[in-house]
Amino acid sequence: MLAAATAGVTSWVVAYPFDVIKSRMQLDYNRNRYTSTWQCFRDTYAEGGVKALYRGIGYTIVRAAPVAATILPIYETSRDYLEKNL
Repeated sequence: MLAAATAGVTSWVVAYPFDVIKSRMQLDYNRNRYTSTWQCFRDTYAEGGVKALYRGIGYTIVRAAPVAATILPIYETSRDYLEKNL
């Protein structure tokens, strides 16, 4: 469970900037502010540097650790059950 929690947190730390850019692009569905993904990244970075790319990650990490720590044992138990009974 500790390994799963660590993996969940690590994956979010790596992927979070991409998620921020994706969310900003989705909010600008009419392309009024951003004309490309690269422009969105540049503008976001210009607004606050790396800190802007990680704004709000604390809540995500607090959620990621218990979710990953719970899902892995459930997956393993389910897989073992299905292998034995199917």
